[in-house]
Amino acid sequence: MGSEGLRNFIADPDHRALVGQLIERTLKHSKLTAKEASALMGYEDGGASLSRWIAAAEPPCMWRLLRVPALRRGLLLALAELEDGAAVSAVITIPMSRSL
Repeated sequence: MGSEGLRNFIADPDHRALVGQLIERTLKHSKLTAKEASALMGYEDGGASLSRWIAAAEPPCMWRLLRVPALRRGLLLALAELEDGAAVSAVITIPMSRSL
């Protein structure tokens, strides 16, 4: 996406709202509060940064979000939910022992 396309995306209130909803769903899937997630990302603002992201008042700082494993998983699930017809489920894989 070129810089003009990015500016248009950021300027569109519907796109900003979608990103805010995505952050909110990420928190839900990660089972973290905004305050907890903020602390894990290195913020010392008690969750105010995430509140601004959710309100679409400020674009999210993805590098901070992606460095927290629980938030990465939550984001992945939240992104999958955007697709019509997508089913989100958890799968547990247990490696078989070679001695069996």
